[in-house]
Amino acid sequence: MTFEIKYLKHTVIILILPLYVFSQNKIYSEEYNIKINYNTNRVITDAIKTFADSALFYYTTPSSEKKKRTFYKYNVLTKEVSILELFESNKYKDIFSRNLYSFALTEKYLVMLFADDIYIFKRTESTFEYLKKLPNHKIYRRVELLDKNTLFLSVNYKFHPMDSPYPHVWAKLDLNTLNIKDETIMGNENAPYGSFVNSWYSVYKGLIAYTHSDEYKINFYDEKFNLIDSIRSDFLKENQKYQSIISSQTLLDKSSISDFYSFDDTALTRIQKIFLLDSTHIMTILKLPKSTQLLIHLWEKNGKWNLKQNQVIPGIYIAGENYNQTNNSVIGFYGNMNGIIIYKRNIYIIYFPYMENPTTTSFDWDKDYNVPMNDLIKEKKLFYGIRKIKLNYD
Repeated sequence: MTFEIKYLKHTVIILILPLYVFSQNKIYSEEYNIKINYNTNRVITDAIKTFADSALFYYTTPSSEKKKRTFYKYNVLTKEVSILELFESNKYKDIFSRNLYSFALTEKYLVMLFADDIYIFKRTESTFEYLKKLPNHKIYRRVELLDKNTLFLSVNYKFHPMDSPYPHVWAKLDLNTLNIKDETIMGNENAPYGSFVNSWYSVYKGLIAYTHSDEYKINFYDEKFNLIDSIRSDFLKENQKYQSIISSQTLLDKSSISDFYSFDDTALTRIQKIFLLDSTHIMTILKLPKSTQLLIHLWEKNGKWNLKQNQVIPGIYIAGENYNQTNNSVIGFYGNMNGIIIYKRNIYIIYFPYMENPTTTSFDWDKDYNVPMNDLIKEKKLFYGIRKIKLNYD
């Protein structure tokens, strides 16, 4: 296989943003937090949609049950959940003892990413037929639907010198040939944060958005990986004074990683996650130094990209805070975002384990969270939950 390093010229838009703004209109509101009636003890590994405009999405877990793997199908319109099951076979027996990185389901195929291999199955409405196995040479960790005939593969992860020598690689899996093509080495600017919880990609109908983390640089690529648009801002310029510290990180042992985590927590404001809501709206989630709060930027393109909303939100519940029926949700933007789906200006978050939103005049972590959660664990009443979050923008 050959690699192509891309150097592209494009028009850069430089914007100066205020530090934080508490918007008059809340950027989101929770419409429901419901329990899915499938008892489990497994966290979510991935959630995907078969098509960009589909009201159906699927999710599964890192590890499988004995001799089978269950895929859960959720209909956002009816709130109904059904299951698809992949059963053990001698042709692919080993996948049931390995953790799943990511998966994609289309009308015709199921693709599953593991550390060493990529498994491809032919799909009918309710069954799967094994087709082939591809080596995962570059250790791709994400697979997403790029268009109806193409899956987008990516890895942006550097944790240990024994990992792939190319920590940031893109490729496509052609669903017509069932082969990998167009493997492309991308920049390593986010490598120091590779072992952190991040989501620097977002895909929508052939459009790929990718963000730098400690610089405000969001690039947009077409299905051929051509750079076609960008957002630039000096909002994160304060991070420049730390560049010598950031670039000198080797992160080869637990001690150096822990030290860098502490530095990141106390010193840096940076982009952790982005979400393409559609082709003209993108949302960025930024961590703030010495804070569990998060900063949301909502951008809109109307000829050019403009910052539409800018708001600080809580990342976790706050001790002593009042939570009632209209103010009791903390969205899971703070942690791992594997279980998130965008559909018609709504965000659906699949999380584990389900727990009712607290209602209290003074939140106490033990009384209002730890004790109820431990009770659920002891009673083995662990279920998935789904939050529907409505985004409030015109």
